[in-house]
Amino acid sequence: MKKSLILIPLILFIFIIVVIVLASLNILFFWGINYSSVSAANGSPALKNLAYRIFQVLAVSVFTTIVLISFRVLKKPPSRFLSFLIILTTSYCILVLSVVGVLKTGGKSKPKQNLTYKLVPERMNSFKRHTVFPVRTNNGKDTNFVILDLNGGKGSQLSYIRNGEINWDNGYLVIRDRNKVIRAEEKSALPIVAEIFKKNAFVNLFLRDLSYFNNDILRLYNVSLKAFLILMLSVIFFFTVCGIFMRITRWPLFNIFLSFAVMRGFFSFYRWLELRVLPQTASVFTVHDFSYFFPSIVIGAVGLLFFLIDILFVPFNYWEKEITG
Repeated sequence: MKKSLILIPLILFIFIIVVIVLASLNILFFWGINYSSVSAANGSPALKNLAYRIFQVLAVSVFTTIVLISFRVLKKPPSRFLSFLIILTTSYCILVLSVVGVLKTGGKSKPKQNLTYKLVPERMNSFKRHTVFPVRTNNGKDTNFVILDLNGGKGSQLSYIRNGEINWDNGYLVIRDRNKVIRAEEKSALPIVAEIFKKNAFVNLFLRDLSYFNNDILRLYNVSLKAFLILMLSVIFFFTVCGIFMRITRWPLFNIFLSFAVMRGFFSFYRWLELRVLPQTASVFTVHDFSYFFPSIVIGAVGLLFFLIDILFVPFNYWEKEITG
């Protein structure tokens, strides 16, 4: 009993730590990709819309917490069903209360991102073939420009324009003074400081699927509290049952990788259900508010399938037997 009950404070503690870490990374990422247009040019603080940044990572944080608490279960196995119920109910309460709490404190409104290019003084602003470094002089009244022209790889040229004027022309930044005009083609809507935060294709797809899931949570919360609570229950049930993957082989690192791969697949699966399966199924079933509950039903069914596989084919001490022989 004690081994199972100790899971409650451990789950809460791990969840808080994971949320702090992931929310901090989310804020840092948002700051990085919007540094020029949001933080520097408009003077917006990096912690703006903190509630929404936390809301974005809550679902991932709960799943990560369940994966991490599985180490404790593997090391000191408690009662199988009691520990399962404790993880399920505690995680459910944490997710629901945290989502509702964050949404009520301002997480409902998605912050608008201004991606219009603006030159950042005293920073290298990256263009397709140029790097522009604005330097303010005369107490900020005048702006000089140091411009590096890569010249298509044929040899770099360094230019200096004193007290230049700038304007935008169909994707080009035009910098001119009395004697010189330089046209720098836009590379992106962000300066060079954002290059370290650039997303790759894998991250883009994951953030797309996660964002869709979060937006659907927000939608259900606004239109049907019952559907919202049922979806949270089915998701937590699915995540908890996925603890099977933490002890399915004798290699812990592989089990961790497999668990997070399942989490990644879950968000893609959810988006696929909503966009591909639901439109075709809704025309067959005429039940009132069917679309609100369809994802919960499917996710719960998949979770139940994993649960049966766990009970019938993967003994609770399977991982321990694999290690000790």
